[in-house]
Amino acid sequence: MKNRPEWLQPSRSIYSKQHGIIQISTIIGNNLYFRKGNISQIIFNWEEEIEQGNLTTVEDAPSLKNLIYQEIATELEGRNKLAYCDVIPEQAAKSQPIPENIHSAVNNALIQLGINQLYFHQIQAWSAYNQSSDIILETPTSSGKSISFLLPVIHECLKGNSCIIFFNLKALAFDQEEKIKEFINLLPESIRPAILNINGDTPAQERKKLYTHKPSILCVTPDVWNHELTNYQFDNYNFIETLRKISIIVVDEAHFYSGIFGANFALLNRRTQLMIETAGGNLSKLKYIYASATINNSQEIAQKISNRRENITVINQNGARKAETTFISLKPQNSILYTTAQIAALLVSKDVVGICFCDSREMVKTLTQTIRKILSENGLSQNTISAFYANLKNNQRRKIIADIKSGEVKFIVSTSALEAGLDLGCIDAVLICGYPGSILSFRQRAGRAGRKEEGLVVFIPSRQSILDSYYSKHPNRLLTDPPEVINFNPNFENLLTWHILACCKESRPTINQIITHFGQSGLAIANQLINENKLVYSFNGKLACARHLGYIHGDIKIRGSRNNNINYINTSNGEEFEQSAINTALREVYPDAIYTAQDFDGNPVWYKSSELKIKEGQAFLKPIGQTNLFTRPQGVIKFEEVKTTSKAKSIKLPRGVIELTPKICKISESITGYKIYNRESRWTCPNQDCRNHNQSLASKLQNCLICNSQLTERDIIQLVEEVSYKESFTISYSTSCLQVTIDRQARSFFKSKVEKIRSEIKNQKYVSREERELFEYNETDICIHSLAHQLMLALPLVEHGASSKDIDFILHQEPTQSNSFGYFFDTVEGGTGMCDTLFQYLEKVVSRARFLVEHCPCKHGCSNCTVIYRCPDDNTAISKQVGLSILQDFIQEEVQTL
Repeated sequence: MKNRPEWLQPSRSIYSKQHGIIQISTIIGNNLYFRKGNISQIIFNWEEEIEQGNLTTVEDAPSLKNLIYQEIATELEGRNKLAYCDVIPEQAAKSQPIPENIHSAVNNALIQLGINQLYFHQIQAWSAYNQSSDIILETPTSSGKSISFLLPVIHECLKGNSCIIFFNLKALAFDQEEKIKEFINLLPESIRPAILNINGDTPAQERKKLYTHKPSILCVTPDVWNHELTNYQFDNYNFIETLRKISIIVVDEAHFYSGIFGANFALLNRRTQLMIETAGGNLSKLKYIYASATINNSQEIAQKISNRRENITVINQNGARKAETTFISLKPQNSILYTTAQIAALLVSKDVVGICFCDSREMVKTLTQTIRKILSENGLSQNTISAFYANLKNNQRRKIIADIKSGEVKFIVSTSALEAGLDLGCIDAVLICGYPGSILSFRQRAGRAGRKEEGLVVFIPSRQSILDSYYSKHPNRLLTDPPEVINFNPNFENLLTWHILACCKESRPTINQIITHFGQSGLAIANQLINENKLVYSFNGKLACARHLGYIHGDIKIRGSRNNNINYINTSNGEEFEQSAINTALREVYPDAIYTAQDFDGNPVWYKSSELKIKEGQAFLKPIGQTNLFTRPQGVIKFEEVKTTSKAKSIKLPRGVIELTPKICKISESITGYKIYNRESRWTCPNQDCRNHNQSLASKLQNCLICNSQLTERDIIQLVEEVSYKESFTISYSTSCLQVTIDRQARSFFKSKVEKIRSEIKNQKYVSREERELFEYNETDICIHSLAHQLMLALPLVEHGASSKDIDFILHQEPTQSNSFGYFFDTVEGGTGMCDTLFQYLEKVVSRARFLVEHCPCKHGCSNCTVIYRCPDDNTAISKQVGLSILQDFIQEEVQTL
């Protein structure tokens, strides 16, 4: 080809069969240079590529969705927003014929559904079921997990048994019920099992009538099943017969069962097994099937839920087809809200069906309005956009789902409420607005894209977040990094107490049954409850719950202690914008407190607390303009140790040892008043002997007019007022703690660490406020407090669903002890599981904390790596540099159990 085509010119967009839509940078000889994201690439011998039909104009390109995605990538690159673009190839399906030992009626039903072969992982699940194994299905969204567990479930029903399927959300139960009915209704009526959706929308008396003596598939949420188990005590024959026949328990979306939710769910399963046994069922033949996203410790979680360590088959090789996916990552954005809205509107204009995930209802609402505004400005319909979040009524949720399936709605803006397995196969594109807090959540969200046709995933990071910025630089790690663990402790004393009372109310077990299902911890609690006259012996040595305790089941909050949460309400619009545990709220939004929140782009927003109603679970905050004022609570926290719950772990330092001991403690917190401070940035004289020291001087002056010292800009903090309440605000609760003990050698090591950093600071001409604090506090306090904050902030990188708001740390000194102390403590009555996670995965938490602090660009510590604004010690005695230095010195392989 002697002449270059007219369309092959620098800065022109063309189509490449291999790379999609590309923009030419330059052409030198036979080499065509172009950029894709931040990567420069070359097409060698462009003449040959044109001759073979691999290179052509955009107008002549095939009309496929992936071309639209490439156009979007090119447009984003033109706006200097694109950081990365890659095309993940299609994964072909791996299928096999339907096994001959599947019942002929079930085989016919599959064929009528258009299923003539089963995926490889579905065959594996069927084989494991026939070998009487528990099954863990860890395959991606839209891989046919429902068929994998429905085949065993239906075959158990054909044998005359019944099954329970646990769904973590009511909306998911409704969605899956329809899919199950579609399958079941293709079976002959004579062998068709009953499908019972046991949900809170149906009154309790009507639910009792749903049960039947015939084989049944029960679709339930843990919340409702907790109350449903009371049916046993009323001699409800059909309910008892259904329980007796239970042979399979399916746990859908098993990765959601972490923390308090997971602990309560595991105990609920123990109660269920106890009732199956009491009803005459055969627990030795009971099987569990778990459908889950990939997590790091699926077998451990399965064993905790089922309370047994029998054979488990883990199936994690996906045999389903996965369409080609274009993955785009943007550069960190100052305003992710408007950038996201622009991309969403662009997708709608190109008729691409999409969903955007946000992490708050407020952002969902605001983003929805912003997209509608952009569409209106471009002359497009606003009615194609819909918002979706947990607080919507059921009929609203169902209508939105139906509208997007029918094509009436083209784009949904959602919280994590649509992260779970609702069937939305029509979604083409997924926008992920900021890193969602875990690799697991990112993949669950990204898995929504391109279930049927080519898909698009766009990651939109915020410049305000260290993790957003990190993954923007390393976007491929979002797809390759190992997912987090999930964790819970089903042996929390407070939780065990309520569940043992409930099971004695339901099925009146013997002491031996208590030991079998709840272990030695359960036995100790049962004996204590007997001594307190809360449990009484009835006939045949069975235990019954004392009548004066009333309805025990209402005190079990399956998803956590909701009564101990405080909703933060914006008085200007009446909307709830945040929620926190009661003790966190006590230190954040006490009356007249100035509270700083964040808007959708990470910018600060200031509020003043007008009222805190602890009993009602509400705090009312009035928005105020930007202010230099801030408040700090005055009060005390007291620890009363109840008992030690496990052997301690020790961390060996180059000199000395840190020891962590799990305990249950009773904590009393009191807020007696507050102090108001003013923070002002001033150009001032740094010379402490000069009368201009800390005085506000004109910035145009370079030197002090009195002592000639060079002026510096620094934050000056001054006490404005100290306020005492007439009556203090006090709360008490028992929770899990980790006592941190530092021996004498470790204290000596900490002192040398801080002294070394102090000596470096002394040589500086200007010493910042943060650096001055290193000279104001005890060396051990600085080291252990800094380290504790960094470990707590790293917990979400270790456990899916973890939050640093669920755990606190306080320095504590016993006057009679030579060692120094501190306490990590869960922030909710009975515990949140965070202390347990920190203790169990200590080495991993240390590693992730080091990663977090090393990659944070701040100098002295910020809310991403060191500062926790609700800190009981008011963030005093902390230093990013000191904490990082100790993290680097930890000898991880020498973490030992004492």
